[in-house]
Amino acid sequence: MYFPFLYGRGAELLAIRSLLRDPRDRSALVPIVEPVNANIAPLRRCLDACEEAGQPVVVVVNPGRHQLANPGEARGWFREAVEGLEACPSAYPAFRTNDRTSLAAANAVLNAFPEREVVLIHGGAGLGDQELRQVARDPRVAWHVVLDGTCPARQQDLLPGGKKVVVRDRFRKLDRNADYAGTEFFTDQHRTFPPHAGFGDYLCLGSEFKSGGSTPGAVAIHGVFKNPLNGDVWVEHFVSDDRDRNDGDVASKFLQAAAHFVRAARRRPREFGANPALNAYASYVRQSQYPGLSKNKEHQIVHHICVVLDLLSGAL
Repeated sequence: MYFPFLYGRGAELLAIRSLLRDPRDRSALVPIVEPVNANIAPLRRCLDACEEAGQPVVVVVNPGRHQLANPGEARGWFREAVEGLEACPSAYPAFRTNDRTSLAAANAVLNAFPEREVVLIHGGAGLGDQELRQVARDPRVAWHVVLDGTCPARQQDLLPGGKKVVVRDRFRKLDRNADYAGTEFFTDQHRTFPPHAGFGDYLCLGSEFKSGGSTPGAVAIHGVFKNPLNGDVWVEHFVSDDRDRNDGDVASKFLQAAAHFVRAARRRPREFGANPALNAYASYVRQSQYPGLSKNKEHQIVHHICVVLDLLSGAL
């Protein structure tokens, strides 16, 4: 199963909702959402859509980034989140550990949802080995999600393999869009994750959270594809021709990058597949339409997830 890890901003939540309208097989998909905004309404709309579509989704209930780094905001958000999750049986509440986590804190979240399966996201080594053995035996835990590089391999080995999911950051993030070029290996986890329950990544966004950014000098589209030589997932970087902040505007730069992406996808359909994101990019190029950088991000997420799902199902 595939567990893409997303920070719960507008583009990410809209990408999940967009996938629900696509007819492809989503039985292997379980998105993980870590909320970052105090306004819970967009998340509630996403959860409602997932519930209507029968789409499982994991929601971190102890987030601590961006607006929710404020303890007061986080407490108010948690109260609303509990209500939203109670109305969405297809959602899994998740507790994310860190280097300061206590067993009491983990149990408090488990006990807050007594009638539900929950997910533990292991993002630190705060729990001792004996405590980890205890939660590893807890039948209420549906999956143990390990954020790669955050806890010792010794502790990872204590988790039940049939419930273990390892999320790896496979995206090589650069400071400037203009610096991206060519193709590079992304992952082979879709072929190597057994005997674990599944695998995950941070898509072509990376694990580092940034609350915003300035006007880019270049626009980039990071499109994953199936390497025809070995079946691994690679990523190709499509960058606008104009790469200086003083050259052109963002709209024209987006269309330049999108045109490169569309041409490559048309030439190599057995590598990039077919999905709503590719259709959207083709429409933008055909109509010379600029949807905004947030939509560009949303479409990259949709394309990424569709390619991985198609590889898992054998459609690609």
